[in-house]
Amino acid sequence: MIVMNWRKPKVLSNSDRVAVWKSKELHGRFYKALSGPDVDQIASVSWLQFGDLFGETEGFVCAIMDEVIKTRNYRKHIMKDGTLDICRACHRPGESLRHIVSGCSHLANGKMRTPG
Repeated sequence: MIVMNWRKPKVLSNSDRVAVWKSKELHGRFYKALSGPDVDQIASVSWLQFGDLFGETEGFVCAIMDEVIKTRNYRKHIMKDGTLDICRACHRPGESLRHIVSGCSHLANGKMRTPG
């Protein structure tokens, strides 16, 4: 059994934090995307410096970047709750965040129904 000393928490260096972040399957996705060859890293995170967003909004944007929004793909592969990974709009396999934003033919044509 490992006993943690809460009075002296282990402090990680920046390089260790980055290594831990990169190693995470889910939350490491944004880091991997940010490290792409065609990505302007400074421009991609500059919005975080201004502090002009509500905390909830900033958290939601970070969740979108980490792809942890509860789509059917997320429910099937991360939550493993038996959900069928079929897009609710176009009825094709793979309702991921990327599909919703840029790959769904039904949403791209402006055919999304509004409630009411």
